[in-house]
Parts: sequence; structure tokens; C-alpha cells
Amino acid sequence: MSDRELAAFLRDPSGKTRPSGEKPQALQEAEDLWRSLDAVKDDPRILSMRSAARARLAANDGADEEDDSETEARSPRRTLAHWAPIAACLLLVFGLGSYIWVDRPGVTASQALQVLANGHEAPRAYRLADGSTVTLDAVSRVEVSLSNDARRLTLKQGRAFFDVAHDADRPFIVTSGDSSVTALGTRFMVSQRRDDPIVMLSQGKVRVADSVQTAELIPGEELSRDMSGSYIIAKSDPASVSEWTTGAVSFDAQPVSQVLEKLNPYLSRPLVLDDPADAQAQISGTFQLGNIRDIRIALEAMGIAVTQGQAPLAAQR
Repeated sequence: MSDRELAAFLRDPSGKTRPSGEKPQALQEAEDLWRSLDAVKDDPRILSMRSAARARLAANDGADEEDDSETEARSPRRTLAHWAPIAACLLLVFGLGSYIWVDRPGVTASQALQVLANGHEAPRAYRLADGSTVTLDAVSRVEVSLSNDARRLTLKQGRAFFDVAHDADRPFIVTSGDSSVTALGTRFMVSQRRDDPIVMLSQGKVRVADSVQTAELIPGEELSRDMSGSYIIAKSDPASVSEWTTGAVSFDAQPVSQVLEKLNPYLSRPLVLDDPADAQAQISGTFQLGNIRDIRIALEAMGIAVTQGQAPLAAQR
């Protein structure tokens, strides 16, 4: 890339040169896209397409060896057949992993469906085309559909924090299970994790509804269900709603077993206590999510030994 091309790339749409530390939007979106692809590499559809592509390539390679004496006129057809499975697989990968969508005339909601995903990693933030931000916790997935009349998202797994850009003409609706959360401009969390409330609100106002009931939350409230499925509203600490989105979490005299349960989803291999009797020992401190070194140092200082397991954690649902 020439100096002139680089300067043009670094200019924002108004023609002004960006500060040296600021990334062009296209570059930021491309980086976010490539990070998201890793989280969907194990999607069954990807694995199926990859297997089919490999089988097709193997068959084509065998045919090429047998047909070396064929004329040049047929080589383009063989080349096309050789690369078609790869092209199809790449198209599917980008359809699953991309989160970028730009509001253009004629683009329907179904065409705009994208997937945001995070694996066993620290929380990851995605910026949507409308200016909203979605932060995914470890082992979490959200489907996004932005159209001209609504912004619809579906939490498929884990939990997510939403910082919603105000747009009165396009309600922001998050569906999780059989409940939907509607907001116009607010900050809230939606979770499918078994120990979390369904919704926690830190700013603004949201309405939660399913087929038989509706509830509205104000900042400092959280919503869960009782054994019969009825909504229950309780008080919560607004600061705790988004604590995990900072990439760190604090504990105050909590059992080691609970601490590991909260930290392990961010590790590719979980930490396991060598001695189950240590499970009730209490620990306090602030830990960076995904930083296995700090938690091991803290536990060793307490005389507690841990081993890193071999198998990845199953996704929480």
C-alpha cells in the first residue's frame, strides 16, 4: 500500500485524518469479524461443510492424478470443481461468524441475520451498525437481525450485556427462551445461565414479557422466575449488572468451589481442586477473567492445590 493509499484509508468519511491511535471503522469491523470466526469453528454446520469439502477435494485430487493426460481445455472445469467446496464452506463460515450489517435500502431482516459468539475467553464487545454495543460473556451466543423497523436479537446461549443506542423508531428487542425484553435506550443484561436472573437492569427502563405475563423494570431491579414460572422482581446492585463486562470479577469471602465455578468458563481447560475438602475454604480478591496465573497464585498462597483438567468445559445452558 502506497503512502497516499494509506493516508486515504486513515481518513474518516468527512475527509479529516484520524488521530494516530484511532482505527478506521472498516478495520475495526474486520478485526471483530475475524475474532468472531474462531468462536463458531465448531458449529455443526461448519464441521459438516468442512468434512464434505475435504471429501470432495480428495476425490478431485484423485481424478486429477488419473487425468493428467487430458487437454488444457478441460483444466478450468477441474479447477472450478476443485475449489467450489472450499468457496461454499467459506461463505457459510462468514454467514455464521460475521456480525457486521449496514442498514441499506432493500435489505430484509432475514438477510441481516448475523451471529455474535464468544468461546472460553474473557468478555468480548461487539459494536452494531446502529451504535449499540453487545458484550458477550464466555460461552455465549447471540443472533442479531437489524431492519428498518426493529432491532431484534436472540440470546441463544450464555449471557450478554446490552448498551442500547436510542432510536424511538426501531425498538430494541431481545428474546431469551419464551421471554422478550424491549428497550428504547438503556443498559441491561439478559442471561440463560441457571444461577442468574433472567434480566438485570442498570440504566433506563425495560419491559419483559412472555405469552402470559408482563413486567417492567427500573434501575436496580432484576427479574427471575419462581417454580411455577411466574416472574419475580427483586432488588439488585446496579454496579454488579455489568461488572463482568470489564474483564474482571471480585469475590468477598466466597467458597473456593463457587469462585472456580465462576472463573472456569473463561478457561479452555477448567481448574479442579486436588483435595475436595478445600471446596469450602473462603477466598477474597479481584481476578482478571481468563488469567489462570493469578487464581493459581492466590490458591497456592492459601495452601490449596489445583490441577488443570484435560477436557474443555461443556457450554453452560
